[in-house]
Amino acid sequence: MSLADGSAYNENLIVIARGDRLPDRSKPVEWIMYDLWESMRAHDKELADCVLEPMFTFMRAQTDKARLVPMNLQEYFDYRERDVGKAYVNIPTPPPVFLHILRTNGIGADFSPP
Repeated sequence: MSLADGSAYNENLIVIARGDRLPDRSKPVEWIMYDLWESMRAHDKELADCVLEPMFTFMRAQTDKARLVPMNLQEYFDYRERDVGKAYVNIPTPPPVFLHILRTNGIGADFSPP
């Protein structure tokens, strides 16, 4: 698959993951992507939406034309930062989100911050 084909493939899945278009149920990758994100949004829309854009950054890095050109070490590190999903690691997670996760799992229900 060429980078252009891969990019088009990923952009199609991105539209589906956002819920902007229904999947073609005859294509497993489409309905799996759609059903996964719809179930995540049904469980917790705010948290699911927090990880959408970092996932798109990762998907787009997989078909970045930068992969095809020689690069110095810093350029390589910059590319790999996107490619390996650093955006997922750096998703801003405010303390209330942690409390929400804990409380919905029955942990720390009586905890209140000082």
